[in-house]
Amino acid sequence: MNYVFFYLCLALMVASLLETILITNLHSSSRRRAPVPRWVRVVFLGTLERLVGLPPMPPKEHSTDPNAAVEEGGVYMNPPGGKHLVDTTLDALRTLGRDVQAIRRQVDRQQRGNHNSEEWTQVAGVIDRFLFWLYAVFIIVSFVGMICIWAFSYSK
Repeated sequence: MNYVFFYLCLALMVASLLETILITNLHSSSRRRAPVPRWVRVVFLGTLERLVGLPPMPPKEHSTDPNAAVEEGGVYMNPPGGKHLVDTTLDALRTLGRDVQAIRRQVDRQQRGNHNSEEWTQVAGVIDRFLFWLYAVFIIVSFVGMICIWAFSYSK
């Protein structure tokens, strides 16, 4: 009889340790992971998220589409330096435009990585909450079962 209690406690400790390793792995490596697959999004962020009572992740809007920018009109004047000054200025503006586009591409990559990381963190939170409730139910059922077994064995 004492062995049943010992094995039950050992099984709970192993389950808790495995759950901790899984959740820590999801949290720590979420930046390096690929985007969340569709089936994971449907199962964990759709169905299971509502089941465990977590609020859904709010949608993030981060568009850096160059076509979405508002174009403003400008005043064009004839510069006092003539055509040479215009050519030099245009070359400088083109170089500046390429630099701004490179910065925009880098920001887009970082935002996509942050979004992936946030989704994996949300998946880890859903799994953590689900396994917590599963663990709590298992402990309650085991506790009630052990009390029933002990009460039955002492009543003989």
